[in-house]
Amino acid sequence: RGSGLWNEVIVGTASPMRWCLQQDARSMTSCRLGRASLKLCHGASSGVAQPLQARFCRARPAQGSAAEARGQHFENLRPDLGEVKRVRSSNCEIPPEGSCITVRIDTLLGSGEGQGKLVVQRREGDEEVSWPVRVFGALRGELVEVQMCRSFRNYSEASLTRVLESSKDRVEPPCPVFLQCSGCQFQHLAYEAQLTWKRRYLLRQLEWLGDAEFVDALVRPVVPSPRQYGYRRKVTPHLQMPPPTGSKPRRLERSSKGWVSAASERRDLSGEDGSDWGDLALGPLGYLEQVARERTPNGHWWKRVVDVTTCPVATDAINAALPEARDHVRARRGPFSLLLRHTEHDGVTSERGRVVRENVPGIGRFFFRAGGFFQSNLSILPALVHHVVDAATAQWADGGGADDGPEVLVDAYCGVGLFSLAAGVRVRRVIGLELDKDAVRLAKRNAAAHGTQNATFLPLSVEEGLEGLAAMANPSSTSMVIDPPRAGLSDVALGALLAFGPRRITYVSCDCSTQSRDLRSITAAGYSVAKVTPFDMFPQSNHIEVVAVLERSAGVA
Repeated sequence: RGSGLWNEVIVGTASPMRWCLQQDARSMTSCRLGRASLKLCHGASSGVAQPLQARFCRARPAQGSAAEARGQHFENLRPDLGEVKRVRSSNCEIPPEGSCITVRIDTLLGSGEGQGKLVVQRREGDEEVSWPVRVFGALRGELVEVQMCRSFRNYSEASLTRVLESSKDRVEPPCPVFLQCSGCQFQHLAYEAQLTWKRRYLLRQLEWLGDAEFVDALVRPVVPSPRQYGYRRKVTPHLQMPPPTGSKPRRLERSSKGWVSAASERRDLSGEDGSDWGDLALGPLGYLEQVARERTPNGHWWKRVVDVTTCPVATDAINAALPEARDHVRARRGPFSLLLRHTEHDGVTSERGRVVRENVPGIGRFFFRAGGFFQSNLSILPALVHHVVDAATAQWADGGGADDGPEVLVDAYCGVGLFSLAAGVRVRRVIGLELDKDAVRLAKRNAAAHGTQNATFLPLSVEEGLEGLAAMANPSSTSMVIDPPRAGLSDVALGALLAFGPRRITYVSCDCSTQSRDLRSITAAGYSVAKVTPFDMFPQSNHIEVVAVLERSAGVA
């Protein structure tokens, strides 16, 4: 009614009652997390508000509304009814750990694991139910023999022992430790099939936008990487940590007091504090294993580090430098985490604070810290940068003049100015926001090297920078590029973004699930998604870089 949204939910109590929820559309954006504490008012005459823990799911748009036409709608509330029986490991007869079973894989999950269903019996009664089993290294449609590893509340994990019926998309992985190492997920999947899977996964994340045909037309084909192997210019293998000894498994760090919880005492794991990692430095150096296979004395599962002597997705220069780097770690008995950064100008370095230089073809030269953030797949980076800049500086969707485009470009989370400086010649002014002061210093150095004089870089968080942005730019003539960390936008940053209200937002993300979550909130505030383009920045992995362009709807202040 008006700006509010009314929905009815059933509360799972001893005697289910019907409740009504009124939530203002603007404040609804702050409730986008998986669980939230909301105020629900009982429909009886008492009208007393009581709190309820509620869970979101997709909503049905109101009949005849604009939301129904475009498919943009809020999430409804799905109650947990007390009488519904859940399929859990505690009430099912699940094959024990170590047993070998055969399962047909019907789904390839976002984690890269294949999932099949076992028909098991409930402990009480003769009812048969389907129980999910996740198998790393198995593909959709395959019949596989697996060994049960461990069972969780709602599914079990198993390790692949043999493929009985193979998928047509299966290829031989070049890495000898692929099935053990968690660094890659798709080396056994043909590259064209990887691109198909990634686009389908993105479509599932964005299905809330509307019907399948509308979303399919909105999402462009995945831009493939020119190099599928040998593309990673930064790797960070690490040593094996000891198993946890407390009552709960936790990540441990070494300190003067011995091994302590990371939450109780922070330490520099780079080894720059002079830490001596003792005999651990003589052990494996690589990445955690994909499936936990051992228990601690207290019964907790933990993962060992898989020793990686060569990595097919890393550049040849990094693989050539890896043996010497391993010897260096063993000789110094540290550091815990090893950095290997490769640039064409400086070669391979392991010094995190060293300033290195990389030339991005067609864009220019950039200085950055070896341990800082800079895209690691140089083969596809120029295509990504050109796409983002073209999308952010294009003429307004409702404009007709030749010069009817943005005057100001705001680059949030700008880093060392990759997008900012590439777009500098397209707009009157560029404003970069970055909390890392070293990155801001290097962004200014890059601007001088590029001869860009219309760029301003501010050492501020995005939340702080957006609050004062209205005094520097007119929202109606401003286009904004946001490239947040994997966790996406914080609630404060999202609120500041919507309060400023740029005319166009180009959202770059390496996690389409958190991006989708943020896009819900942005579209609810009056923006529409114009196009979505995925880039395969990380071949052989389940990660994908996604660029979404949003335009502010007409009439939205």
